[in-house]
Amino acid sequence: MKESAIKHKLRQVVFRHRKSFIADHLRARPSNCEHNGGCRTPPPERKVVGVCLYQVRVPGEPDNPNKRWNNVICDENQAGITQAQRCPHFEPRFDAADLKAMFDTIIGLDGTPVDAEQMARDYPDIMALTWVLGDARKTVQPIPVADHFDEDEVTEPDELPEQPLMEVISDE
Repeated sequence: MKESAIKHKLRQVVFRHRKSFIADHLRARPSNCEHNGGCRTPPPERKVVGVCLYQVRVPGEPDNPNKRWNNVICDENQAGITQAQRCPHFEPRFDAADLKAMFDTIIGLDGTPVDAEQMARDYPDIMALTWVLGDARKTVQPIPVADHFDEDEVTEPDELPEQPLMEVISDE
């Protein structure tokens, strides 16, 4: 196979993975919502649960600028995908241009060093084509993997409103 054909195939594969990455991160799901935040449950479990942090107006007071937390559990392990798909307040965390730049950073198109082993696990076809072209390199600087919630963004129970969290919308 000619080098130009391999480069063309590599561009196609990168385009396909980028398109999938952007679509996955724009899809209505709790982890993609701007308003989704983590709340740690009380002891002994201390699990982090996704909660909608969108502020809504106080019912019965439409002109009142005071807002309260929405207080809806919106977690992928608690029927949150259905909740996010039905939510009128869903807003993607990132726009398509930001996601394109993020993907380019992940696979090193912007010059960022990447971990070849991680790339081989996540995008084996890109790594194989890169290796065939002779550009594969191994670096000691791995890509940091971010969890859904940063530890400093998790809300402790005593910071939440006194009222209980509402139940999620059922799938029925």
